[in-house]
This record gives sequence, C-alpha cells and structure tokens, in this order.
Amino acid sequence: MRFLIYICVIILSSGCSLRFSEEAYSQAISAKVNGLKLMESSTEPFDLHQKKVENYKHELLLAYEYAKGRGKRNRYAIEQWRVINAEDGGSITEWLVRWENRGSFELKTIELFQPIFSDHFDQLIELEHHKTILDF
Repeated sequence: MRFLIYICVIILSSGCSLRFSEEAYSQAISAKVNGLKLMESSTEPFDLHQKKVENYKHELLLAYEYAKGRGKRNRYAIEQWRVINAEDGGSITEWLVRWENRGSFELKTIELFQPIFSDHFDQLIELEHHKTILDF
C-alpha cells in the first residue's frame, strides 16, 4: 500500500499524468486470475500443465511489452511487470519454474504463496485505476 501512495505522490508532483489504459487494466486482472488459477493446478504434476504454463508466461511477457510500449512515464508499471516476469525474483514466474523443477506442490504451500502473488498484480491494477483519478 505504501508503494501505491508513493507512486501517486510522485505522479501528482511531477505534473505528468498518465492516461488510463483499459488494455493495461484488463491485462493485469487477467494475468492475476489466470495465474492464481494455474497455481491451484500445481498440486498436480507439471507435465500435465506444461502448455498452459507456456501460454501464461507468454501472456505475462505480452503485458510487460505493452507496458514498455506506453513510454518511460509508465516506468512503475514496467518495473512491476519486470518483477512479475523475473524467474528469480520471488514472483509467480519463479513459482512456475520451481513447479517445473519440483513436479508439484502441496495445497498448503500454494495457499501460503497465493496472497503474495495476488498482491503483485493488485499493485498494477490499483496503479492503473489511479490513473483514472488523475485524468481530469
């Protein structure tokens, strides 16, 4: 939450407003829902879901590239997508790599990590939502 307040203060003080993007907002929501659903599947062997994982990683990469394409003023969203896409940064993408290496996870472990990954996406969703407030 402090991260979002910090971002809003910076945006307001910089005099630059970023335009709300329905596409960016939808991408973040879709990636969150799809990722958390995919995590639930990680109680099963990775091999059964390999294609879904590949498609999901592609979805995350597309969202990152879309954020980059919106310009340098979108740097906070770009950075958050970079974190989400990192295979070694404590993100859902790292979870997918570990799932592949490990084979499966216990439900308790999944339930422990889902709120953390959910928060990564919530930061993006709230960031985009606040752009609507800033566009007068």
